[in-house]
Amino acid sequence: MKFPKRAIVTTISCGCGYKANDEKYIGKAFNRVLNVVDVAKGKEQLRLDLGSHPRGIIIDKKSEKAYIAVMGAGRIAVLNLRNLQLSWINHVGSGPRHLCLDPIYNRYLYVTLNNESNIAKIDLTTNKVIKKVRSGKHPRSMVISDNGAVLYTVNYSDDNISKITTADMHVREKISTKHHPIGITYDAQQNEI
Repeated sequence: MKFPKRAIVTTISCGCGYKANDEKYIGKAFNRVLNVVDVAKGKEQLRLDLGSHPRGIIIDKKSEKAYIAVMGAGRIAVLNLRNLQLSWINHVGSGPRHLCLDPIYNRYLYVTLNNESNIAKIDLTTNKVIKKVRSGKHPRSMVISDNGAVLYTVNYSDDNISKITTADMHVREKISTKHHPIGITYDAQQNEI
């Protein structure tokens, strides 16, 4: 397997002795940092403090932008992968956790809003939330079908999966799961989740 030229990761910094802005955090782990690593050289190219709890990362199909859900900030960080400049999509909702991109045109970004139990649809031409739907209590991960027509979201506290059509952002079906589902994937060849 060939490694990519660059890796983008969020890291966890343990509480004891961790310093940010000359403040010492003790007793908890704080997840705040985004690292861009040159894999070939094994060197960090960039380290950014994004704020409390960066979670999901997704890269557009042209590899021009990385989108990072910052759960504690209620916004999405946008990293330009050509010049490593950071911008933001603000006011997305409470507790953004996981991200999916429209796989055909990369025009829409979908985000689980863990704290408000919604899924938001963001139009990337305006960087505005255009629709939200309540998927279930504490949506964690989601996956989008190859044609971009359907999102499948696991709802941690409801013990189920929601099937959401992306055109109208309506929940079409709910399927029960075992206790506290966290991850989900989509098998395009079998058309199964």
